[in-house]
Amino acid sequence: MPYSYETFGPFVLDEVKGQTYKQSLKKFWETRKSDERTKDLCNAVGVYVWTISKGKKNLPWNVGRTDGQGFEKRFVQKEMGLRYLRDEVEGGRVEVYILALRTPKRKFRKPASQGKKLRINDWLETMLIGSARSVNPHLRNHSKVKYLRDIKVDGYLNDETEKRSPSAKSLSSLFTVGR
Repeated sequence: MPYSYETFGPFVLDEVKGQTYKQSLKKFWETRKSDERTKDLCNAVGVYVWTISKGKKNLPWNVGRTDGQGFEKRFVQKEMGLRYLRDEVEGGRVEVYILALRTPKRKFRKPASQGKKLRINDWLETMLIGSARSVNPHLRNHSKVKYLRDIKVDGYLNDETEKRSPSAKSLSSLFTVGR
C-alpha cells in the first residue's frame, strides 16, 4: 500500500477567555508540537473533520483538506469558520480529527507544490463528506454535496425506507453494517 492516513484526535480546540481565535489556534499547535507523536503534524497534509460536541452527542460540522500547505497554516485560514462554529455551540465544544497522509516510508506527506491538488486527499474528503452528511444533514460543506443532496437512489440515498421496492431493500441490505 503506497499511501495511508493516520488518524489523530479528537483534539479539543480550547476556548480561552480573553484570547483571539488566532491565539487559541497558536496554543493548539504549540501543544501538538510539544508532543513527540504529533510534533510534525503541523506541516503534514491530509484531511480534517471539525465536530461539534454537546454532552455525549458528537456531530461532524465540516470536512476539509489541505494539499499545498500544512494543517497549521490551513487552520489559520479557516479561523473565520471556526468563529462561526464556536458561536453556534454555546455550552458545547469544538473538536477536530486530523487524518494525516503518510508516505510509503511512513513519513508525513509534505505539502504539494502551490496550486497542485492531491487526488488522494480529494477522494478521501469526498468520501468523508458523504459519510458526514448522512449523520448531519446540516453539514457546513457546500461543495461536493449537490449530488448527495439532490439525487435519489432507491435503496441507497435520499429515499423513503418504507416505500422501498424488494430490489431497493435488497440493495440497501448490502450496505447495512452488521448484517
